[in-house]
Amino acid sequence: MYFVLLYEIESSKQLKLGCRLTEAHVRPNNFQKMSVWIVASTFSKRNAVSFREYREMPAKTYQEKRIKEKFQGV
Repeated sequence: MYFVLLYEIESSKQLKLGCRLTEAHVRPNNFQKMSVWIVASTFSKRNAVSFREYREMPAKTYQEKRIKEKFQGV
């Protein structure tokens, strides 16, 4: 769930914190589910850091406040 949220937030941004998440990471087909590199990049340290950054970022707008609230449980 949180990876899908991270993908949706960062898909419209130029500068991304996550590890270049693609559609294959959040909605893999049967063949892609067996790929080790997709799983490894999904659970990478860079994605963990991006979750922490979204959780600890100061909310300046209402939209940023909503994003921050969604990442509080991570």
